[in-house]
Amino acid sequence: LEDGAVLVDVREKEEWRSGHAPQARHIPLSRLEAESRRLPKEAPVVVMCASGMRSRGAAAQLRAAGYRATSLSGGLAAWRTAGGRVTR
Repeated sequence: LEDGAVLVDVREKEEWRSGHAPQARHIPLSRLEAESRRLPKEAPVVVMCASGMRSRGAAAQLRAAGYRATSLSGGLAAWRTAGGRVTR
């Protein structure tokens, strides 16, 4: 992220409200196809969810649309374990 990657949280609204990375953009998985145009194609995109399951599919969807996307393995739990901040 420090090198310009964009962090996208694809969890649903209730999950987002329970806590999220402060620098993440919230685009629920159900709206990803319609709202992916908000993301810059020139920057890497890191997709996160609660555990990494939904983010894998979302990253694949973004790659198919021409983005340089990857999934954050382990999701928000891994983010917290690695010392990432979470805000509400």
